[in-house]
This record gives sequence, C-alpha cells and structure tokens, in this order.
Amino acid sequence: MTSRFRDAVHCITVVLALLLTAGLASATPDAIVVLGCQSRAELAARVDAAARTLAALPPASGALVVLSGGARFGSGTEASEMAARLARRVPDLSTRARVIQETDSLDTLGNAVFTALTLRRLGWPAGSRVVLVTSDFHLQRSLAYFARLLPQTDQLVGTGARPPGRSLAQDFRHASREAASLTRTQRGLFREVKPAAPDEVLAWLYLHHPYYRGRNDLLQRWR
Repeated sequence: MTSRFRDAVHCITVVLALLLTAGLASATPDAIVVLGCQSRAELAARVDAAARTLAALPPASGALVVLSGGARFGSGTEASEMAARLARRVPDLSTRARVIQETDSLDTLGNAVFTALTLRRLGWPAGSRVVLVTSDFHLQRSLAYFARLLPQTDQLVGTGARPPGRSLAQDFRHASREAASLTRTQRGLFREVKPAAPDEVLAWLYLHHPYYRGRNDLLQRWR
C-alpha cells in the first residue's frame, strides 16, 4: 500500500467519522464551549450550531457558554465576534445562559488549555457535561485535546458545524491537515506531559509553542 493511498484512506476514515459525530450533543449540557477561527463562514456556522443547542435547552437551564478565541477578528477578537452573533441568534441570551469570553487562546490547543483553566477558576465540578462546538472537520482533534485537558467531565460530546458551500475537496484538505496536526501533538506534547494537566500544558506552551513562548502575562494570569 503506497503512502498516498494510505493518506487517502485515512482522510476518508476521518471524514466519515466526522459526519457520523456531527450534530451529537448532550441533552442537558452544563456548558457549551464554542471554538473560534479565522474563517467568517466557519465561525458563523459554529455560532449558529451553538445557538441551536442553547435554544433546545429549558429557558432557565443556566448553561454556561464559553466562547474561546483570542485571535484578532475585525475590530475585536474571535470571542467578541462570536458573542455578538450569538446575541443576535438568541434574543433572550442574557436570561438563558451565562456567557464568558476566553481571549487568551490563539489555536486549538490553546482553546483546550485556557477553557480548562477558565472552568477550574469558576469551580466547575467533576461530572459536568460539556458540549464542544466547532467545524465538523475540526471536531476529532478538538475532542482529543479537550478530553486530555478536561478528564473530570462526565460527558464530552461534539457538535460539528458545516457552512453552506464548502466542497468535498476542501473537506479532504481540512481532514488531512487535522490528522497531521493531531499526530504531531500526540507524538510531542502528549508524550512529554502525562497526564495533561492544564498547568503543565501551559508551562509547555510557555517554553515551546511559538504563539505562547515567553508570555509571562499568561503565567501571571493563570497561576
């Protein structure tokens, strides 16, 4: 079997897995975590999926919504862009949920680390149920990271969003990049840091990750 054929089979497997997991969500989540990105279409699809999940909950459920994304987006951040769109999609948002913007993360690993630190600071109890909302192609890697950083959750499920107009060719390119990125992390960080406690991963990011290397402000804020 050639390497190209193996890569193609792997991409097909990943895409099928994502299609099967897309739309899964806990019936009564304690928290909904939405991951930011730089694509306006993908970001909108993620927020709209979160809005549907939130709208399906009882009005007084008091669910926590964490909007995770500190990269610049327009005049604000990914998190602020998501917050504005979510407010438009859910008119009674202020009474239906508690919304928190997490603005330190600059990539998927950062999403997982700083969301875990945020939940810990809030005194989030063990056994919580969390719904993770991101793009369908991004779901497998995101769930892998969050499962390592949030081992105390009783249920961690994903909702995969898909904007209209994305082609199958784009799906395969996304799946290939996601698989490669997950493999790099598993061979690097997750071999060095066991178990993947948020504090230890933050220290690793500070020492090794180009987005977070030398960021004393993050250590001061979260330690």
